[in-house]
Amino acid sequence: MTTEIILMKDIDGLGEEGDIRKVAPGYARNYLLPFKFAAIKNQATLKKLEAAREEINQRKAKKLEASSTIQEKVNGIEISFQVNAGDSGKLFGSIAQIDILSAITEKGFEIDKNQILLPKPIKSTGEYDVPVRFYGGLIAKIKVKVIDQNIDNKDDKQEKSKLQDENQPEKQDKKQDEKQEPATESV
Repeated sequence: MTTEIILMKDIDGLGEEGDIRKVAPGYARNYLLPFKFAAIKNQATLKKLEAAREEINQRKAKKLEASSTIQEKVNGIEISFQVNAGDSGKLFGSIAQIDILSAITEKGFEIDKNQILLPKPIKSTGEYDVPVRFYGGLIAKIKVKVIDQNIDNKDDKQEKSKLQDENQPEKQDKKQDEKQEPATESV
């Protein structure tokens, strides 16, 4: 059993303003109708919908134009995160949608967290293409670079350990020479 409704607002996963949909009666009665997201489909609401159709189409066109403009600006931007990571590149923690959202807002773009299509948090260093969804099905790709903040320190430590390793055999050779010299002198 379903109830036919007319959407008064855009609802993710259901439809856009002005769409006629069939939904479960409980969903309509308990959520859509009380919050004025929809109205029951009948002759009166159909007449109101037809009268407001031009206005709805103008709003949709404005939303699509604004969405297209933002999508063009956001598409291709690069965001870098410097984080702590282990030797294998695995992060101590993760980078989630909210982290990407705050980095995008710092660059001056207003988007919603739910527009960032990150299926699971990023947990290792590297470069990632993260899609961002906009109104009208528009998708922008942003490049997220995850860099280990200790990479310079690790390189320095590796260089120091290499130098120490190189110096240690010389010291060992000198010690062996010293041990051998007294033995040859006494003979």
